[in-house]
Amino acid sequence: TSIALVQGQPQVGELNAGKSAYYTFYLPDEPNSILSISVVPLDSSDPDVYVSAGMQPTRTDSQWRGLSAGGDTVSIIPSDAHYCTGCEYSVLVYAFSASRFSVLATVDGEGWESPTTMLEGVPVRSSVATGNYRFFIVPIANLSASVTVTVTPLSGDPDLYASFSTQRPTIRSYNFSALATGEDALHISSYDPRFCPNPAPEPCELYISAFGYRNATFSLVVTQSDEARIRLVNGQPQRGSLGARKWQYYTFGYDAARMSSFAVSVVPDYGDPDVYVSAKSTPTLTTYGWSGTSAGSDRLVVSPETGAGWCADGGSDCVYVIGVYSFSDTEYTISIAVAETTDGSGSGERASYQLLQDGVALHAEVAAETFVYFEYVVSDSSRDVTLSLTAFSGDPDLYASFTEPLPREGYSSYALTSNSEVETIAVNHLNVDFCAGQSVPCSLY
Repeated sequence: TSIALVQGQPQVGELNAGKSAYYTFYLPDEPNSILSISVVPLDSSDPDVYVSAGMQPTRTDSQWRGLSAGGDTVSIIPSDAHYCTGCEYSVLVYAFSASRFSVLATVDGEGWESPTTMLEGVPVRSSVATGNYRFFIVPIANLSASVTVTVTPLSGDPDLYASFSTQRPTIRSYNFSALATGEDALHISSYDPRFCPNPAPEPCELYISAFGYRNATFSLVVTQSDEARIRLVNGQPQRGSLGARKWQYYTFGYDAARMSSFAVSVVPDYGDPDVYVSAKSTPTLTTYGWSGTSAGSDRLVVSPETGAGWCADGGSDCVYVIGVYSFSDTEYTISIAVAETTDGSGSGERASYQLLQDGVALHAEVAAETFVYFEYVVSDSSRDVTLSLTAFSGDPDLYASFTEPLPREGYSSYALTSNSEVETIAVNHLNVDFCAGQSVPCSLY
């Protein structure tokens, strides 16, 4: 039995270990539509997603698949070999361990303006073209708690508009806005007279639009209290801000039976945030399993060897709570990176990608003779892309490709293997292989 997905409506599912569930989505005959299928775990599990057009996928036979640790997003674009419109796509979600998850189908293209319904604390990845809008709906469950909407741009510059009364807020019709260049955070107090005004719809809903000041790819998350826990997705950066002596909590589901460690990185724009991690409990300044309290950026490796309280049994209750605390005002970016590498042969079926933000440095580590993979989403085909690698120790090499998801020696369009401390790859947007001839957004691996 398959469950039909509705554009923009998250579907929550539960699976026992080793079980799977099927979903379907019909993509009407609209030219140049981009279909995205996202699966986000709502606990410590790691569900995988397999997609096929016109047939039911299996774990060994599918046309598209997402196998990264944590959340997965499969984007199906017109240039893909099996892409079709006016047809039905079949989606298989498989759980290695007991899993509770959300699956969401979204379409980017002409004729599609249906808003995406958001779940509190669960980030949604999306894109918007220059001069266009992407719409979202947030059901307000607690009328006495303020709302915070945070957008983390991966590329480009989205602006936020919001309203409790206008279902499609725009530049000309809105009640709240966040228009800064780069990261934006919109705070709406429950004491604001415009908050769920009387008479409010039942239930009260907040309508949000992301406007493309220029082409943009971004992550959006909504919370309803100062200490609400935001779920982190492996490899996907999340923007945060804190007042002096305040906490922001995050959660990360982790299956210890499948992976041996993960890293938490916190990079401030200003201020000096510290990071604390505990398994199954909330960390404090004095009670925690792992901590990073260096001046400036912190990169904390969470493993059985580096701290106390490692969740060795795995399972659906194995959730790590990550607390960021600052003695002064701060803005920062936090990200999770699971320790997944391959031997470079390209034969392994799993690979985790860390998403790169435009202009934001990312600290990482790579062991000898192994690879760490990154993804940059290109949203503007009229601008060059420059990749810079700075070695603090060792001699890492840099490979990049628009067509090879696991770029390496002999399987990349661009490569730098010199012994210099700083290596730079400049990708000219006029190159014939830029975006592999695809329309934006496209991915550079």
